[in-house]
Amino acid sequence: KDASGVLVCSELVTKCPSKYENATDALSIERLIGYGEAVLNKPVKVAGAIAAGTLAGVDAAERFVLADVDGGEQMPVKYQGALSDDMREGAHVVLTGSLGADGRFTATAVALEA
Repeated sequence: KDASGVLVCSELVTKCPSKYENATDALSIERLIGYGEAVLNKPVKVAGAIAAGTLAGVDAAERFVLADVDGGEQMPVKYQGALSDDMREGAHVVLTGSLGADGRFTATAVALEA
């Protein structure tokens, strides 16, 4: 503090989340669904691609649909945070969040696959 009681800072340190995430420990959609009720509402990582024509605004019930990279399974995703400009249809992403009983994945973090 200075003489007037004002806090003086010489450095500002911020922590920015990385827009990239390694998919090594992430599940495929097929594998996640295969676990059934054992994974409902529990924190998990899942990887896939943003399905064509599914990107929506932050206030949409479904932000986008995640598709298995090898085809097959798809899963609607709810996410209320900001997405990087690199998040486009077909982008490979890694999500952290939980699967609800309604089959919708509620993401707490969305990152491009590293």
